Amino acid sequence: MKEKEYNWYRLDTTARLYPAILDTRDSTFRLTMELDEEVDPGILQRALEKTLPRFPTFEVKLKEGLFWYYFEYNENTPPIEPETEFPCSRIYPDKNNEFLFRVLYNKKRISLEVFHSITDGLGGMEFFKTLVFEYLKMKGYPVEGEGLIKMSDEYPKPYETEDSFEKYYDRGKKRKHAGIGAYHIEGVAYPRGEQNMLHGVLDVEEILAASRSYGVKLTTFLSAIMIYAIYRDHRLDLGEKKPVRIMVPVNLRRMFPSGTLRNFISHYLVGVLFEGEVTFEEVIAQLSEQLKHVATKTEMSAYINSNVDVAKNIIVKFAPLHAKNMGLRAAYKWYGENLYTAIVSNLAVVRLPESMTPYVKSISCATGATDLLPIKMTACTYNGKLDINFIRCIEESDIIKEFFRFITKELKIKVGLYGNGWREDA
Repeated sequence: MKEKEYNWYRLDTTARLYPAILDTRDSTFRLTMELDEEVDPGILQRALEKTLPRFPTFEVKLKEGLFWYYFEYNENTPPIEPETEFPCSRIYPDKNNEFLFRVLYNKKRISLEVFHSITDGLGGMEFFKTLVFEYLKMKGYPVEGEGLIKMSDEYPKPYETEDSFEKYYDRGKKRKHAGIGAYHIEGVAYPRGEQNMLHGVLDVEEILAASRSYGVKLTTFLSAIMIYAIYRDHRLDLGEKKPVRIMVPVNLRRMFPSGTLRNFISHYLVGVLFEGEVTFEEVIAQLSEQLKHVATKTEMSAYINSNVDVAKNIIVKFAPLHAKNMGLRAAYKWYGENLYTAIVSNLAVVRLPESMTPYVKSISCATGATDLLPIKMTACTYNGKLDINFIRCIEESDIIKEFFRFITKELKIKVGLYGNGWREDA
């Protein structure tokens, strides 16, 4: 690989939010691969060191400027660690050689946890796939890239480091505010940082067949089941007159061609205001009608324009960093998590080379729960299996139980459940 041609990066348009809100949420997401044998830490460390230069936007540390945060090249060596903390715990750079990601291992499991400021789930998965590929290769297994791996001996492509929000900004339509705040799930909170994780694994073709029978795509179907599970939970106060609203992240690369490995996601909001008895079919119908207006390229373009406009505002641009942070925290409080009840994030299908699949038994993903969003759901599909992962930071698990009860009892789909070995009886 050629000598490095970079020393620093601006944070992309979305990334600027995450350092500002660190005192209210950790903004760490997690990707995990379960292998067919126990992990060799020494080989994993060597694989990480070989992988990292291929992904320059991971090889950074966060620095404070007068007006903005920025990323600077990190000359340190990233450590790997045995997994000892709760999933999606905050990443403390001063304990991590200043890196904004960490690689963990536990028995047969390798996990990558990433501070959201450097990338989104898709960018993180590309890095992770290369890391595990290099690990298996160093173990002596006959793995090949097959066009699905960003090979570590290749030079990074310029488009992988671009801010695609800037690229597709057109000064056109802006996104409107979502309106009133959403219903929020309450419960007895665990001590800060403690998280319970529960996975449900099922045959993806079975759940896809069920979603098609209702005339919707899988992510919409999962969102509808989540909303219905919250509705069926006895703690939902129908007198609050607040909608049960789901935030669904959207990979903008599907609408706006981009090969960036930085953040390039938007989201849409869908929900139901429950004022009496409602059937699951009615929930599906309401979501389907809303999606005609929110899940469009026009709306996603409006989101891009709104975000970039804020950064380009002359007052914001030259405001001191501490003032920007205060403004971003206030805006996030009212225009962020306040507007939705839960997140349903679907990373979709993860494709590995056929030569890797004998050694990688499962893939899952997760994002940490927060005070306002004490239950979060993430999903991904690998090798014919859909892994649905719930993380919660409250003792109550009724909503999660109702979610899987609907799938097993109403849809007649078998679900295998496993957790992180902590408070699983709660």
